[in-house]
Amino acid sequence: MPNTNDLQVDSSPSKRFFLDMITKDVTVESSILDLIDNSIDAYKKNKRSANATIDIILSLKDDCFMINDNCGGMKKETAINKAFKFGNNEDRSFGALGMYGIGMKRSIFKIGDDFIVESKCGDDSYKVFMNRNEWLNLKDTWKFYIEDIQLNIEDGVHIKINKLSDSLKTYLKFQSNVERLKKQIARTYKESLSKDIIIKVNGENVSHYDEILFESDILKTYVKSYTIKDLSVKIIAGIGLPSPSDAGWNIICNGRTVVEKNKDNLTGWEVEYLLDEEGNIDSDLKETDKKLPAFHNDYARFRGYIYLDSYNANNLPLNTTKDGLDKQHPVYEQIFMDMTYAMHLILPKLRNFQIALRNMKKNGMILPTTDFIEKSLSEMINKDKQEFLFNIDDFKAINKMKNITISIAENEIAKWKQYFEVKTNKDLGYAMLEFIKERVCFDE
Repeated sequence: MPNTNDLQVDSSPSKRFFLDMITKDVTVESSILDLIDNSIDAYKKNKRSANATIDIILSLKDDCFMINDNCGGMKKETAINKAFKFGNNEDRSFGALGMYGIGMKRSIFKIGDDFIVESKCGDDSYKVFMNRNEWLNLKDTWKFYIEDIQLNIEDGVHIKINKLSDSLKTYLKFQSNVERLKKQIARTYKESLSKDIIIKVNGENVSHYDEILFESDILKTYVKSYTIKDLSVKIIAGIGLPSPSDAGWNIICNGRTVVEKNKDNLTGWEVEYLLDEEGNIDSDLKETDKKLPAFHNDYARFRGYIYLDSYNANNLPLNTTKDGLDKQHPVYEQIFMDMTYAMHLILPKLRNFQIALRNMKKNGMILPTTDFIEKSLSEMINKDKQEFLFNIDDFKAINKMKNITISIAENEIAKWKQYFEVKTNKDLGYAMLEFIKERVCFDE
């Protein structure tokens, strides 16, 4: 056994290298989303009864970024011993989004150089603050300043970051980036926004929409629910509006969308079309050992949603930036198999449905409009189990109708009505048509 006196080789990390390493590959948008995660986690942990508001302000002119929430704040003891450590063992057994204990610090240093974090939680009212360069030059300590102050705010956290990074300054030069950020927030937190969370960007509420699936007597959405250890899984797959850009798989972890509208091999799609013996796209996928196709516009109605929820965020198959999946995660293999099973059920039906639609249009038929009923995704989430059904043979179109005008002498009309035993001109027209159809045959 080596003697501890022999421990003389220094392996301690360099602060500058460490900061550069954790901020290099994270985007400005991901950094902002990480800070939103912290607010939502605080809301869940503190079990707030009122709606939460998360207010984000980005100002290139004032060289500052702010995010303020009323989600309950954090205890001073938590700030001193846990929240600001780079990696921590804080209890996350409440369905949190945070996993590794680096998100807030990484985001702050990605966004700017000077930060102040103000928090009010019950009787605890204080601020944590530091300048990046000052902290980097402090020897033998990784600590930040903390000071008790009297805050006149609701229980929550207010973060202000000054001296914005070049990355964020470049980002804010284009208003389109701010609009894109709003859309990204709406997509990422659509589950929270549809319940009890309000998020604002520069004073404007981020709007959300509830996605639509179709159901009817001949069409039922596939729903499956199960548990893997402490991980709750719900799979919803069905048919929506014909939009290639909206098609694909969506994976939502503890309320955060981490994979959106995916149509590549991450969720089971192939990268090339499969062709049958005649060179057409192969739609016969009923045998589960057959590969699934690459995405094609015939599958533009496919919608898939995977909901993964766990009290312990480490059970979720997330990468460190929470914007993608860890395909090697132990539970993902089972989830992947269930996704491909659902696609084997739905894609052949969708392919045949599109063929039927094209044939109906080619033959001048009117597509039925009453067979499909819109169901919101939030309605489908409440179901635990449902088998997929799509009886395409019962999807009936009707022939296009045209009016034909004929002129008949008024004194003749009364005779014809008497002959066919009808009272109106419209009924007379139908009776005359039926009379002709009974006596005239057309060659096929």
